[in-house]
Amino acid sequence: MTASSLQAPRAGAFPRPNRIGLGLPSNQTIDNWINAADFASPALGTFGTSGVGILRGPNYGQLDMTIGKKFQTREGQYLDLRAEFFNFTNTPNFTLPVRNLGDSANFGKITNTINESRRVELVVKYFF
Repeated sequence: MTASSLQAPRAGAFPRPNRIGLGLPSNQTIDNWINAADFASPALGTFGTSGVGILRGPNYGQLDMTIGKKFQTREGQYLDLRAEFFNFTNTPNFTLPVRNLGDSANFGKITNTINESRRVELVVKYFF
């Protein structure tokens, strides 16, 4: 979490905000993942009181699956048929929320997904 609208106490870094509450809204949704009222910009040129790793992003889960059959054709040779499913349940996984206090319109909101939609690959291999 950063407060990029302020001058950093060292070059190339953004100060952390001051933490004045838990940071979690009572009803957490993708449009309200972090409570902006629980954070404030620190004084110019100082470090904020917010720690590292105090909040968690949304869970990530994806089910991948493979179904296949091997057919023996000749001695030492076979045909392998497979269907491979990635994100089989087509579950969306969300990015981390916007953590920049300078972006007041989007602070605490989750604005994107990070995984692909369901994908199916059909595989045919002949081993000899």
